Amino acid sequence: MKFERIKNKKPPPVHEAKQEVILAISKYMLGNPNAKDTEEGVKKWWMEGKFSKEEIRSGLHWFVEKEWILKRLLPGGNQVFCMNPDHKQDVLNYLKEQDR
Repeated sequence: MKFERIKNKKPPPVHEAKQEVILAISKYMLGNPNAKDTEEGVKKWWMEGKFSKEEIRSGLHWFVEKEWILKRLLPGGNQVFCMNPDHKQDVLNYLKEQDR
């Protein structure tokens, strides 16, 4: 499965993608580094329905723009998301910053 990397785009500020969603996705990815799912799957399985579809979409967009999450467009239009293993340390560092 090939995932695309988005280049030359500035990530949106954290306030646009709700901080709680970003923290929850970060923690899930670190605990489940091989997880791959659609937006609906992220909502249902990763976040257990705790956030709205719009909040999940905004959070995923923030991660994709930072290249911490990779996405792949499937036939039929669904997108699959997974953690970018090259940025695992960035996610860890982000969580450490939030604990300060």
